[in-house]
Amino acid sequence: PTMGAAVTKRFYGKENYPVNFSIMNLNLLVASFASTAAGGIFDATGSYTTIFVLLFGLIAAALVGMLAIRRP
Repeated sequence: PTMGAAVTKRFYGKENYPVNFSIMNLNLLVASFASTAAGGIFDATGSYTTIFVLLFGLIAAALVGMLAIRRP
């Protein structure tokens, strides 16, 4: 989180920092439920394959999103 705060402030500027820092930390909210969701998927399917495919899709979406960001 400390590095994320510094990068967010430098990338977006001081005037937009509070809003952008909150958006950048939404991943913590999603991650807090990820293990519960993964456990539910494993219980339903009996395999980790579905979880890995889902995570691979999320990683691909994150990569596309990261490449789409432009400096303001």
